[in-house]
Amino acid sequence: MLVKFHINCHTKYGQEIVLDIHNVYGEKNSGQLMTSKMNYIDGDWNCEVPADDILSLKYRYRLLEANSLDLNEAGCDRALILPEGLQINDALPFNSNVLSNEKDQLEVWDEWRHYDDHTPFYATAFTEVLFRRYRSKKSLNGNLMINVYALNLSDNEIVVIAGNCKILGDWDESQAVELHHIGGGLWNGCFDKGELPEKLEYKFLIQLRNSEGVRNTWEEGFNRIYINESNKVSVINHNRVNIPAKTPRIAGTSIPVFSLRSNDSCGIGDFGDLFRMVDFLSETSQNILQILPVNDTTATHSLKDSYPYNSISVFALHPLYLNLQMAGDISDNEFIEHFKLEAAQLNSLPEIDYLRTEKLKWSYIKKLFEIRGEELLNSPGFQLFYKEHSSWLDPYAVFCHLRDKYKTANYRLWPHFTKYDCVEIMSFSESDEGCKSEVKLFHFVQYNLYRQLSQLRDYATSKKIILKGDLPIGISRNSVEAWTDPLLFNFDMQAGAPPDDFSENGQNWGFPTYNWEVMKMDGYLWWRKRLEFMSHFFDAFRIDHILGFFRIWEIPLKYRDGLSGSFNPSYSYDRKQLQNFNLDKITDSLIKSGLLIESSREYKRFIPMINAKKTQFYKLLKSSDQEAFDILYNHYYFHNNESLWSESGFVKLQELLSFTQMLACAEDLGMIPACVPKVLRHFKTLTLEIQRFPKERDQKYADPSQFPYFSICATGTHDTSTLRGWLNEIDEEGNLIELEQTLKIKIKSNNKREILIELLKTNLDSPSFAAIIPMQDWFSLSDTLSQRDPDEERINIPSNPNHIWNYRMHKTIEEVTCDNLFKNSLKAIVADSGRGSEI
Repeated sequence: MLVKFHINCHTKYGQEIVLDIHNVYGEKNSGQLMTSKMNYIDGDWNCEVPADDILSLKYRYRLLEANSLDLNEAGCDRALILPEGLQINDALPFNSNVLSNEKDQLEVWDEWRHYDDHTPFYATAFTEVLFRRYRSKKSLNGNLMINVYALNLSDNEIVVIAGNCKILGDWDESQAVELHHIGGGLWNGCFDKGELPEKLEYKFLIQLRNSEGVRNTWEEGFNRIYINESNKVSVINHNRVNIPAKTPRIAGTSIPVFSLRSNDSCGIGDFGDLFRMVDFLSETSQNILQILPVNDTTATHSLKDSYPYNSISVFALHPLYLNLQMAGDISDNEFIEHFKLEAAQLNSLPEIDYLRTEKLKWSYIKKLFEIRGEELLNSPGFQLFYKEHSSWLDPYAVFCHLRDKYKTANYRLWPHFTKYDCVEIMSFSESDEGCKSEVKLFHFVQYNLYRQLSQLRDYATSKKIILKGDLPIGISRNSVEAWTDPLLFNFDMQAGAPPDDFSENGQNWGFPTYNWEVMKMDGYLWWRKRLEFMSHFFDAFRIDHILGFFRIWEIPLKYRDGLSGSFNPSYSYDRKQLQNFNLDKITDSLIKSGLLIESSREYKRFIPMINAKKTQFYKLLKSSDQEAFDILYNHYYFHNNESLWSESGFVKLQELLSFTQMLACAEDLGMIPACVPKVLRHFKTLTLEIQRFPKERDQKYADPSQFPYFSICATGTHDTSTLRGWLNEIDEEGNLIELEQTLKIKIKSNNKREILIELLKTNLDSPSFAAIIPMQDWFSLSDTLSQRDPDEERINIPSNPNHIWNYRMHKTIEEVTCDNLFKNSLKAIVADSGRGSEI
């Protein structure tokens, strides 16, 4: 059959619209991209496309213009929205009398989706969690379907349609037709074209139904018009009802999974503990739970594996997060008695003992696998899971086997299989009994983890709580993806960060940098798959170090700290260009002293070293030479690369953001180029706002009352001290009074607990969409829960590359949940801020 696409989009001379079609065939092959040029006729862009399987078709529109960047429309890929319940040739769920052969045509009328202040509200965080509602199961008949999004509606609000014909009530709002909610904020109705006028005019209304009666609100703007001139099946897709959506504000908690402690946990937090956290948030009027990455980091079976941003797979979940009780019971009494004794000892420790915990949990997993492994792996549930995820599951399982067999995750050191060959690896996994058995074990573990985290997402959704995941900026150079897709990465470089408030020597994360040019060749398919997998579990996600999508701090492999890096991409300088900065006479001495370092990407081209102004050699320069060098320094770091970085970030982000309906939240701290806020505002990506890290250069502390609505407000991150720790640091510096004056906090005395509570209130009162408070900072509300040394509550110290991520809550979730005084205080401070009131 043919599908004719139409889109009404105002374009200028020289611009054109193309249709990108993506046929999806599951995780194993995420499909093929086909681009169709559209024809322009009297204000309408259109094209015809043959479609064999209409249900698998995903598409989006793109605007092209010579000598300019391609512009994607806002949002993720579109799907054809058709009525449920009716079938045609087992493919098209429509009236069986309407479309019956290949020559029949379906017409689709779309509107260009602009980025605007409603764009974030299409995310599942809003449509499927905060404003989730039941789907209509009513089957609809007709050859005209009208679809429209209505964003952030309350449970007692519905969408109705009124128009210039009897079927639509002849503009009488009391006779308006109720539309049906089919999920995700989308409402629709089906009509018979034969009963409609040649020129159909209509509008949508939001109808509020409560004990006081019915109140209708008409949408703004001109009447919508459809020219009813064909008998073809037509689908009209409207972006939204033209009534401003509610702008809810919510509160939430951030806590790493490994930091959770419950009566049933086994030395480390797990996915089962997250169910208890969801209950705690629900009881305290919170609506978002943020966690750190949960992917498998097992590379060395040592404390180094505690770093959650150095995963060996961007898909596989961490085996230590498996809740053993949910996975299954073991009836061996002797084994269980020993296990419970060891688990109780580990659970009583103030911090995580990774080695003992890993050994104990795997002993249970292997025992359970012996009992239930074959049964589970033969179940229909696992077969479906394997069908959808085998493309990453099999390489991961074999990688883990070879890692343990050869005692290293560095596949370059293996005696065999140093280069990944899919056919060879699959043959080995099926013929080698040791590998075959372990592959089954890893399949068993990953399927259980997948089920538990999926169940958690469903449970959180039922409580109107958003699960917010974390998308790390890098991958381990000793990982499954590095092994299977080496062309996607630059292994001669290391990703990191320049010196900042976190680390005066910069940071070297050790990750290979991305080969973006290669990734672009298949439409960033690797990122598409990664984000699609994340969306099985999360409705919002933190984009770790989003600055890395604009430019990454790249350090040659031979260096250890972050001082010897440079930005990629960036423009460097040859000797002739250095003459323009009046540095030609001292160029050689600047190179010799290290104030100028050679570009790692371009021969005989140079850039100023990031910490040059702190060196002794710089201080010994003549004032005129210092001034000349400063001009070069500022030119490179703050001016010369802005347009390059803007384009780099724009191109990548508009693709990545189109791959998912999760709510994107940028981590945009650090040395921020001027182009970054502009690009983030264009895409309506939520920013991260923290008092102690002002984004205005003339501020010492940021003012939360000035935070933008589309932002996440937080009192700290996993890389900072806690709120109590920060207050102690300020006090030691003698700046406590200055903090109170700057933030206009009125404290009767220098009582730190009063200041802490005021700081929490200040953040909660901010305009930000979400105020996400670290669990340790919530504890500041309680005298009994805040008695631990704040230094012991730090999750990470960025300046220490050997830091062990082993922080655990000093109280169990059950103890926290039973502390009614604390819960009531937390609930009251959230209520006073007005957060959650519209949910």
